[in-house]
Amino acid sequence: MPQAPEESSNEPTDAVTSDGNGHISQEAAVAGVETAKVDAVVSHFAVDGLTKKDYVRAAFRRPQLFNQKPSTLIANVEGVVSHFATDGLTKRDYLHAAVREPQLFYQKPATLSANIEGVVSHFAADGLTTRDYLCAAIRQPQLFYQKPSTLSANIEGVVSHFAPDGLTKKEYLRAALQRPRLFTQKPATVIGHIEGVVSHFAAEGLTKRGYLRAAVHHPSFFTQRPLTLIANIEGVVLHFAADGLTRREYLPAALRQPRLFTQKPSTLSANIEGMTSHFATEALTTADYLCAALRQPQLFNQKPSTLIANIEGVVSHFAADGLTKRDYLHAAVRQPQLFYQKPSTLIANIEGVVAYFGSDGLTQKDYLHAAIRLPSLFTQKPATIIGHINLLESIHKQGLLGIPEEKAALLSFVCAHPQLLALSDDNLHLREVAAHLTGRTLTQYSRGKVEKLIRNTLAHDGSAGTDCATGSHARRLLLNALTREGYFKGR
Repeated sequence: MPQAPEESSNEPTDAVTSDGNGHISQEAAVAGVETAKVDAVVSHFAVDGLTKKDYVRAAFRRPQLFNQKPSTLIANVEGVVSHFATDGLTKRDYLHAAVREPQLFYQKPATLSANIEGVVSHFAADGLTTRDYLCAAIRQPQLFYQKPSTLSANIEGVVSHFAPDGLTKKEYLRAALQRPRLFTQKPATVIGHIEGVVSHFAAEGLTKRGYLRAAVHHPSFFTQRPLTLIANIEGVVLHFAADGLTRREYLPAALRQPRLFTQKPSTLSANIEGMTSHFATEALTTADYLCAALRQPQLFNQKPSTLIANIEGVVSHFAADGLTKRDYLHAAVRQPQLFYQKPSTLIANIEGVVAYFGSDGLTQKDYLHAAIRLPSLFTQKPATIIGHINLLESIHKQGLLGIPEEKAALLSFVCAHPQLLALSDDNLHLREVAAHLTGRTLTQYSRGKVEKLIRNTLAHDGSAGTDCATGSHARRLLLNALTREGYFKGR
């Protein structure tokens, strides 16, 4: 079983009266300690990673380990491990737990096994497995010896309290497996942690439902003191208040990036200011960068050195084609992914399109100019953009764009109207239908206006007569087909 990071024990550790090599002190020897018993247990489990130093430390916390028969202690450990061997429990992992909670050495295997299985069977319908619970117990060894009824009540007490706010047992158990202390903490404590933060920020729109949604993905919210989390949020907002940051804006970002609740304000503030100070000469302001970070909250967490390298990597690559840091930063503020995506990916997206249409007259300089106006072109895969240009070409070949027939003219048109490349295929098809019906190029219209124009045109019956009646029926069929296929987002 892979060993997870340790969680601190709730039990205080007594001073260890042994030297650095695990040799029992003279004081202990006077007390009648039989070192042979210690050596017998340690030598038996040496291949599983048990050291004399660790075992002596455990024995001074539970002195009965000095006096009990090695065969009994060995049988206790191996009894639990053999019972759960098919669930992935190893002697190495269990011994690691036992030196932190020494009573695991002397408690009966039947008792400890029953404690584990009691909790697992209780929550089996909610997806708890023995293997997962054992992983949690290795990190929080109290789970081996605490009563199942107590642990089950701890879980259910929290879930029942927050059930009206959307918390389920399955979600909370998943959080508890990541943060095993939640099995042992009293419901009142956990409830107080959640409600303390929510009540403090209620006026800014924070709800229990929203905060719990973040907490199940970041379980430390359940265990950390409200004052700490509140201070972390307030510290960042206060630091950037002069740049327009408000709690109402920052809280939704923190819910999307829950680490913002737990990280120190000084760290997050330094990340923001590291970027703005580096690019100050390129007119990147703190207010603008904060706007980008609120849209992509991981910008608060990431180191400036990484983000700076991302920006400068793209700019230096395309410098010969006229791309400047000022222009690219302006695009990145509007499309914050440009700050954190790898330069190689963004460069390949631009060059892939240019390489495909280069022989038809598309230049890197022109396409970069279009991408600065529509920054999503940096992030979209070449295949997507190529497909959109090919679809526009089929519309162009029908004479519906009102430009010269040459392919170069189409590419120039696309670079002058890059917003067309951001449209979905069905949006482009809708404009093709509208152009056929009206004889007008509709590149500058919003989708809603195009839909309205088509509806009005198709709903016009014209004058009476058989041909008109037939045409009216055909128009209704087309209108129904467009609606059925999802081209109309309205009626």
